[in-house]
Amino acid sequence: MIRRLFVCPDLMRVPKGKRIMSKQNEISKFYQRREINLLAEYLGRRDTLPASLHDPKALNPVPKDWDEAKQGIGIHEGAPWACQDATQYALSNAVARICLSTIQEHLPQFAVCRGDEVKLGRKIKELRELPERILLPLPLFTINWANTAPGLCWPEAYHVTHLPEWDVYIVTGSQDSDEIYGYEDFAIGWFDERTTPLHGAREVLISYWENLRDEWSQERWEELLDVHFGDPEEWTNEVWASEDEEDEPPRKTPTDVTRNAGSALTLEADDVPSLRKERGDYC
Repeated sequence: MIRRLFVCPDLMRVPKGKRIMSKQNEISKFYQRREINLLAEYLGRRDTLPASLHDPKALNPVPKDWDEAKQGIGIHEGAPWACQDATQYALSNAVARICLSTIQEHLPQFAVCRGDEVKLGRKIKELRELPERILLPLPLFTINWANTAPGLCWPEAYHVTHLPEWDVYIVTGSQDSDEIYGYEDFAIGWFDERTTPLHGAREVLISYWENLRDEWSQERWEELLDVHFGDPEEWTNEVWASEDEEDEPPRKTPTDVTRNAGSALTLEADDVPSLRKERGDYC
């Protein structure tokens, strides 16, 4: 399970609730009430929200006719075929979608072709369907966990996003389908804005990878698909250091990889009830 990761133990002792109350007007202009409750829950601050902002139904999945442009991003039900229990990742997915809504087309995408029909793993919403808000996710890098068949990989892209009025950065992970967690995007952890984005993202990702290694026996990723910010090799060595790395074949770098993690990988398929069947089991 992906845990909420707090870079600094002192963060939970900062009286953030007082800041929320003093910034109530500013926060309400930037986020819808549903989103305020979701972010406050994720950051461990919901019990400090004033009564005027509290939404008792915030953690429930929104109905199909929910208008995110007017009512804010809410919790969606995850894919029932996922390897993990999607309900465990519903909140982190909603937080990630708040952070990443403006860059959906640049996130990992998977596609299957059936005749003239193309089925995408990631559904992209029009900006008019989303709240009018500009957040600026900073791309870190994209890894490929494994190749399970020729041309079939498991990318995961990382971003760090500053949340105005909350004084924090959120680190997110994005995959090209919902097969693992029931969602493509998920918040991995957060850190106070007093920490630099580079150092904070490093601490969160190292803790995240250590959790995968210790709880799920996750091995080191196989390929580095692209790098924008950070030092993924150095950070990874903190988690999967190997005494005989010199004997291992050289790892692929972004210049060796022709696939763009943000573009669709197309396959021929006769039946696509679930994209997992076309990719091989990685759960």
